[in-house]
Amino acid sequence: MPRRAAVAVLLLAATAARGQQPLEPAVLRGDSPQTRKRLAEAEAKLLAGKAADAADDLQRVLDEAGDDLVGLDGKHFRPARLVAHGLLARLPADALKAYQNRVDAPAKLLLDAGARDRDPLPLWQLLDRYFVSRPAQDGGRLLGDLLFERGEFRAAELVWRRLLPDGSADLAHPTPPSDPAALRARVVLAVIFEHEFERAAEELKAFEARHAGAAGPVAGRNGPYAVTLRALLDSPPRLAPDAATGAWSTFGGGPDRAGRVTGPVPYRWPPTPTWRKPLVDANMAFLPGRLRPPTRHPVIVGGTVFVPGDRIQAFDLKTGDRTHSGGVRNLDTDAGGTLSAFAGRLFQRTGPAAVRPPEAKAGKADETALAAVARPDGSAPSALPLREAWKLPPPAAGENRGPAVWEGAPLAADGRLYAAFARFDGGRVAHALACYDPADAVTVPRPAWVTEVSDSPLSVGAEGRPRQELVTRAGRNVVLATNAGAVVAVDAATGKRAWGFAYPRAGKRANDASRSADPAPAVAAGGRVFVAPADADRVYALDAETGRAVWESAPVDGAQILGVTDGRVVITVTGPLRGARGLSVATGSHRPPEGWAQHDGGGQLTFGRGLVADGVVFWPTRSAGLALLNSATGYPLAPPLPSPLGPGGPVGNLAYADGVLVVVTATEVMGYVAEDRTPPPRSEPGPPRFDALLDGAERRLAACDRAGAEKLLLEAAKGSAAERARAAARLVLLTPPGTEEANLPPDVRALLTPSVRSEWLLTADGQFVTLRELLSRQAGRGTPARAPPAVQPVTPDVPFALGADARVRRMVPFPPATFPLSPVPGATSTHAFAASPQQITALPLAGGAPRRLPAADLFTHAADLGAGFVVAGPFAVAVYGAGDEAEWVFRLPTTDALPERPGRVPFRTGERRPPPHLSAFTLAGDWLLARVGEHHLVGLDLAGRRVGWVLGGHGRPRYEPVVFPGVPAFGPHLYAAGPLAAVQLSDGRRWFVNVATGCVCDRGGRSLDGSVPTGHGERTAGALWTAPPARLTGDRIAFSDGPGLVQVFRPSLDKTVWTYAATGDASLSGEPPRVRALGGDAFVLVRRNHGCELERLSSLDGTQAWEEPLFLDAGRIDLSAIDADASRLYVPVGERLRAFDKEDGSAAWSADLPKLRGAGGWHVRVGTEVVLAYPAEAIPDEPVADVWRRVVRSFARVPTAWRLPLLAETLADTWGERTVPVLLFDPETGELLKRVTLTARGPGVTAHAAGNAAVVVTGAGVTWLR
Repeated sequence: MPRRAAVAVLLLAATAARGQQPLEPAVLRGDSPQTRKRLAEAEAKLLAGKAADAADDLQRVLDEAGDDLVGLDGKHFRPARLVAHGLLARLPADALKAYQNRVDAPAKLLLDAGARDRDPLPLWQLLDRYFVSRPAQDGGRLLGDLLFERGEFRAAELVWRRLLPDGSADLAHPTPPSDPAALRARVVLAVIFEHEFERAAEELKAFEARHAGAAGPVAGRNGPYAVTLRALLDSPPRLAPDAATGAWSTFGGGPDRAGRVTGPVPYRWPPTPTWRKPLVDANMAFLPGRLRPPTRHPVIVGGTVFVPGDRIQAFDLKTGDRTHSGGVRNLDTDAGGTLSAFAGRLFQRTGPAAVRPPEAKAGKADETALAAVARPDGSAPSALPLREAWKLPPPAAGENRGPAVWEGAPLAADGRLYAAFARFDGGRVAHALACYDPADAVTVPRPAWVTEVSDSPLSVGAEGRPRQELVTRAGRNVVLATNAGAVVAVDAATGKRAWGFAYPRAGKRANDASRSADPAPAVAAGGRVFVAPADADRVYALDAETGRAVWESAPVDGAQILGVTDGRVVITVTGPLRGARGLSVATGSHRPPEGWAQHDGGGQLTFGRGLVADGVVFWPTRSAGLALLNSATGYPLAPPLPSPLGPGGPVGNLAYADGVLVVVTATEVMGYVAEDRTPPPRSEPGPPRFDALLDGAERRLAACDRAGAEKLLLEAAKGSAAERARAAARLVLLTPPGTEEANLPPDVRALLTPSVRSEWLLTADGQFVTLRELLSRQAGRGTPARAPPAVQPVTPDVPFALGADARVRRMVPFPPATFPLSPVPGATSTHAFAASPQQITALPLAGGAPRRLPAADLFTHAADLGAGFVVAGPFAVAVYGAGDEAEWVFRLPTTDALPERPGRVPFRTGERRPPPHLSAFTLAGDWLLARVGEHHLVGLDLAGRRVGWVLGGHGRPRYEPVVFPGVPAFGPHLYAAGPLAAVQLSDGRRWFVNVATGCVCDRGGRSLDGSVPTGHGERTAGALWTAPPARLTGDRIAFSDGPGLVQVFRPSLDKTVWTYAATGDASLSGEPPRVRALGGDAFVLVRRNHGCELERLSSLDGTQAWEEPLFLDAGRIDLSAIDADASRLYVPVGERLRAFDKEDGSAAWSADLPKLRGAGGWHVRVGTEVVLAYPAEAIPDEPVADVWRRVVRSFARVPTAWRLPLLAETLADTWGERTVPVLLFDPETGELLKRVTLTARGPGVTAHAAGNAAVVVTGAGVTWLR
């Protein structure tokens, strides 16, 4: 038996090993070992001193096999002519001169043609055929200039580098340039315009060392090259935005497949589709559900949306009205696919959607074709259906060649039609490219050229491959990513192979790729070609001209390229962490600051193909709607547009044109028509909206109209103090860094009043600063330091010794609309606090005159702080000292964040959301911690009078107004002890945060480097804590880590001291237990489905003091409301006060409490002589809910408007007119010794028990009982 088991294990291991073997690589057509051998023999002759023979051999290679590919390293394949040119450039001087004399004449003809017509084509031909000729120097310089003028900066850099003997290019011209300084200056200029500033700085440094005094014209300026280039590098040029084309003509938007919207996109989008139409065709019967991945990719031309399918369907872009449909009937019911538009025509691929050998299913129905579709001449645009203009089968098979099928829809560019087709033969599939000229031919066009590019093993499976491969235009080449191990480029004009790139195929990805219908074409941008092969686990960047690999990304699963913008290649991934990433176009890194990764909340899966624009990524997700991300940082720009299929539903494939975002799902097409929010003309009544003025200013900046932007900002600065501060800050940031306040324009300085300087702003990097701090930063001085206030020693606790004969000794009334302020956790109180919207009152608990100070805002909490106090509310925190005014006020900004760069307008989807609230206040020494909204924490350094840090639930040290769905929220209870604070996340994790820095730490207090890793944190309760962790004897900390589970740690948090786990899991309610330290005991309250259990444990080791937990017949018990003395435990349960023996948990006595009438529960405090009981909320004469129901019924009987004020007054009186009964009980017997009824306004009550007094604060006033 053991032997059989061993054999089985070996067989399984062998099978797994075979399954993990690398897939067979692709074979590039045109890769010629014979040509490679001829080049090697010529090089050997050159090294042997036979230069003339070598030159003759190399010329024969150029004439006979110059277009063959030569593999360099198993990955990179380049034309043999380039290798030959490199060897010719190494000829000795006499042999080189003789060779140049042979080729200079035809080279000069091409130079003259290019110079005469300023046409790059003959100049490229000159360099391709006669690179080492003398005219190639002038031709290369002119070609680089023409390419630079056209915005092809990387191609221009390559051409210029090839003319330098040490240009670090793949080729180097053998003749030194006449003016090397001018040529090198052009190279540096090109790198600057590529926005690769680090590389440009290195190039400029090398230039200054080599050509320090060289001068001449460059970049439109005449002077020292180094000075001109340094000025450009210090203030990089801003290129004018691309002109909007008003079309989305093919998959990826254009021939480059870059997925990028040309021109600016609107910034205001409706939250729901403006129009929505079903897709009606034969495919509808075969759509099983809404979650079927969308396979149709729309195009937009001439104000019409065209959607492929059984037949092409057309819809008006603005209204969604169905205009016309038609085209060639697609013979496959699963057909989706792509379209291309050019010159008033649509081009589609018809036939079965799957790419498979035609013989797999016999019959004419399996044939594929390319069809041109147009309206008949003279027809009304919306009256007649689309008609077939011509239909094109795949190129005919030659002798001994297998049948062919078209891949995806053809690409129309430069008047030509380019398409890929697959030919099947002997278990392999060969990919080829075909070009037809012209694309708008009236009859079937003839092929201009046909070029086979690669072949690979045929994918397993009779059903074929659902994905159709698409071609891409990149510079002067057409590129095909085969997704079968190779990327190949051919010259668009001639069909000659330009280069090839072979990559290692990943077995798992290849299997997935054979089942996916998502197109995965190459993407061209900025002189590079980016590919995310469906059968590989990397993203690659290749030089568009040479095919050289610039970089490859870290391993990823399921990568798809959405587009290229803002120096980022935006991809979506399914692993290792699903989500979206922005890869640096220069390095391929996704790590900040070069790139970004958006995996917040565990990440989202992509559902459909998105697009990018200047500053924004439109990312369709499976469960979070349509996300709008900052293309430079990956942070959300605005709340996602909800899925049109409902909350949590998917989106679809996107296209954009003329202010309309089109979404196509498996069954519908819909359009989001952007809202126009430009500032209204001055002639319209009423002032323009503040945000409209700011948006208009940013648009002016994007158009390089600084004067117009400043005018709008000055007009915006006429509103509230917050609006004036926001507009002034934007004006300040338009000045150069280092600008002192005295040097600001006079109209800007006039805005900087003291109140405006104190207003708070949100910076582009997510930090809270005042305008005063921003001015200091802009001047280069940093935040001004402040001397910390003197901190008085904390007054020690005084035992509560109220006597049974206590009575009201003092009462300080409050003005109307005053309410008591709750104590801030973590603070020791020496004052009672109350506030109204106009005034704050601080009363010493020991007696003395009250302080009445003007309220800086609306506050709900207060705590003593040194010689003064701190107050906190939903919108602000203020520190008061010895003076009458607040010494420092922090307010949450109410205006949008400052833009990260000029021209960035904030995106909005629907109405503006209200600002978040501050909550969960906790005092930790001189630091106040608070929750901002639900997803951020802020640390306020009260001694330093500054915002110390901000931390988000995503782990980034910044505040983001928009949080991606799924990002965990912070729980409502914080705990601070020593240098660390403990916080709970809504996904059941616990973080430890450094109070002084905001850095997330491990349990030992060591800060994590960089951003917090996804999933970091210890597991705690899945449900939110109902109270903060408790501090026990010896500063030990008790955490509620699950239903019925408590873990106690040492103060250093590095070790668990003891654990308590309640039994009877089936009856647990799921709510985390609450822990309260009383004396040397830890009381644990466990909520069950049938009541509550209270357990008394030793704080030292968790030993249970009672044989059985104490059962309390109540749905919920507030553990903070109980108290204990040396012998008894006092627990308010509903409307009864119960006392239990601490020794064994037996009942001692029970007493009735007044009815609450809908108010909160009761609190008790035990002293040496009495047990004090008071309600958590003031008690109304009648339950407010009952009065509300009665008022509603009364109004329903007689619904007249004149009654509304009277009914509202009735509700207000019931809510406001209340009482607070204060009861004193005998601790031994439970006898009621005294009852004092206090008047209250509103429900708020706080009480302080210390010494021989009890101080009760209500909305009516403060009462001292002694």
